[in-house]
Amino acid sequence: MQRRYVVWMGMALALALAATAVWAADGMRGPRPRARKGGDRVGMMAQRLGLSQDQVTKVKGIVQQEQPRIDQAQEALKAARQELQTATAGGRFDEAQVRAIAAKQAQALTDLIVERHRVTSRIYQEVLTPEQRAKADALHQRWQQGAMHRPWQQGRMHRRQMGCGCRPIQPG
Repeated sequence: MQRRYVVWMGMALALALAATAVWAADGMRGPRPRARKGGDRVGMMAQRLGLSQDQVTKVKGIVQQEQPRIDQAQEALKAARQELQTATAGGRFDEAQVRAIAAKQAQALTDLIVERHRVTSRIYQEVLTPEQRAKADALHQRWQQGAMHRPWQQGRMHRRQMGCGCRPIQPG
C-alpha cells in the first residue's frame, strides 16, 4: 500500500515538473496582460474579417477617439459599485440610499452600453464593406448560439451583453 502511494506521488511529481518545464519553455512567465483599448480585439477582428491595413488604422482611430467616453462610463460604474458596497457593508440597509446608488449604476451602465454600441456602429458604417458586415453578423450569431449551449459561459455572455461586472445568481 505504501509502495503504491510512493509510486503515485513520484508520478505526480514527475508530471508537475514536466508541465512546469513545458510552461517555462513556451515563455509563459505569468499571466498575459489583458488587452487594453481594443489592441488585441482589433487584431482579432482584422484577422477574422480580413481587414486591410487601412481599415485597421481606421478602426484603431475610432476606438481611440471614443475611448475617453468609455473610460468615463466604466469609472462611473465602478464608483457606483464601490459606493453600494460601502453603503451595505456589515449588513446595513437604507432602501432610499440603495435605490439612489442603483439609479447611478443604471445610468452608468446605460452610458457604457451606448458608448460600446456607438463604436460598433461607427465601425460598421465607416469601415466595413457589405461582405465584412455580413461576415461579422454571422460570427456574432454563431458566438451567441454557441454560448447558449455552454452553461459555464452563460454568465460571461450575460456580462458581455450587459457590459457589466455583475455575477449571475446561482440556483441553490
